[in-house]
Amino acid sequence: MAAGGSVPKSAFEQNFDPEFMFNLYFRLDCPFAEDTVAKGLKALEEAFTTYAVKGDLLIGINNNPTVHQYISASKYFKEIIATNYSKRCLQQLVKWLKNDPGAYDYSHIFKYACKLEDDSDNWMEIQDRLRRKIKHTAEHDVCKSDPLAPHVFPQADCLITEYCLETIFFNKDAYCTGLKNMSSLLRVGGHLLMTGVIARDYTSC
Repeated sequence: MAAGGSVPKSAFEQNFDPEFMFNLYFRLDCPFAEDTVAKGLKALEEAFTTYAVKGDLLIGINNNPTVHQYISASKYFKEIIATNYSKRCLQQLVKWLKNDPGAYDYSHIFKYACKLEDDSDNWMEIQDRLRRKIKHTAEHDVCKSDPLAPHVFPQADCLITEYCLETIFFNKDAYCTGLKNMSSLLRVGGHLLMTGVIARDYTSC
């Protein structure tokens, strides 16, 4: 841990294992798939439809090796910018976008998403739709006041983040600062969709 209440990117990168995280939380047969994938997909689909969350640009602020948080968003936004605190997670995303044989297999996630869209036969079309909608990828650092520097993007109509802040910040003040930094990427009147763990922080995750 570092002074200031956050985990520096260098320390996070050194200790974070994307493959271990993927196998533990996001594989079809993993013990936590129901919570991390199924419930997440349902909650986001409900948010987008019930509250009419849509627009031109969605920015994802994440630190996990998956794409499920963007699947429903790809129906309601013209463009997605996918960012990650972890360089290695971002590299895995780029591999998937390029259909690289070495990329993680997310097919089971898209097949589940098809059930939510009542279209169980077209999971590859949903996958292709998401690949088309992700226009940019970048590393973020929510510890900084400009999390996407040196990149310059328009402010988003919607920010989406999943289990990110509580794995980077380990006290309330630092968490609130990170939330403020992240929110600077959101236009006035935009939507912030957050998935997190209630009553948890870095030291108890």
